[in-house]
Amino acid sequence: MINAEKEVYGEGLDVNYLHPYMWICKSHYYSAEESLYNFPYTFGLLFAKGLYAMYVKHGNEFVENYDKLLEITGKNNILEITKTIRYRY
Repeated sequence: MINAEKEVYGEGLDVNYLHPYMWICKSHYYSAEESLYNFPYTFGLLFAKGLYAMYVKHGNEFVENYDKLLEITGKNNILEITKTIRYRY
């Protein structure tokens, strides 16, 4: 676990606070049956990858739309939030 934390977080974590048994404390890390708990992680990953793909394709034009998206995040539901990014593929 310590090696995994170092690999993922690099110098972002204080080495005095690395947790060798974090996987025990966080059962959702390995509980595929707990889809309700894991859904936000999966959705967030896929949404972020989709946003990045749009940025790669549209470059600086995307940044304006992304700024609008960030402004309404936390204020609107996901359907309304995703409507702020308007591109066709």
